[in-house]
Amino acid sequence: MKTCLYCGQEKLLSQFYTDRRGMRSARCRRCHGLEHRICVICGTSFVGKPGTKACGAGCHSAFRPQTFRICAQCGQSFGPLNRLDKRYCSIQCKVAAQTTGRRTIRKTIAKARKAQRLVQYYLATGFLIRPPACEACGATGRMIEAAHHDYDHPLRVRWLCCACHRRWDKLEPKNGTFVVASQEFTGTTVSVEQFTGKKALRIAATDAVEVPA
Repeated sequence: MKTCLYCGQEKLLSQFYTDRRGMRSARCRRCHGLEHRICVICGTSFVGKPGTKACGAGCHSAFRPQTFRICAQCGQSFGPLNRLDKRYCSIQCKVAAQTTGRRTIRKTIAKARKAQRLVQYYLATGFLIRPPACEACGATGRMIEAAHHDYDHPLRVRWLCCACHRRWDKLEPKNGTFVVASQEFTGTTVSVEQFTGKKALRIAATDAVEVPA
């Protein structure tokens, strides 16, 4: 056993460095190199290892060289970056870069909206209780949604998580939405392609035709 000269704790010999002569260091490994230093940002005195120039995470972020990057969409320089995986200078550039220009816009029918509002009312008044687990997969800790069997019977529902709800709607469509064939994209009118499985039907956005789902 050996007592550290800095912290004063008695520790095992393996906790001390050994020099070429086989002599143990006066300080333990944890205290080795610790000295009182002055923060180069705020001027506060702190205890740190050699080469440490900032007293904390805030001062370290202010001291380190700031990183700038060229936006992948507009080509302008932006920064300083709060994280290195950031590629776009704004959310507008990110949306413009990731949008393909072809989207299917769907709207909910009136009967489905009425059934959903009725379920929300019954949940708010306590006549319906949202279970903590999904009926299909049994997952907990997720948002559990009311999935309707038939919109003519708005209180006959299954309690499913988001993933199971989407999966069930694809296997057993309820025809609760319809496709809107008009779309405005970045201020200009574009056309929308709807793939029906047999052929691609191209509809001009200016026609504003509603196609049942």
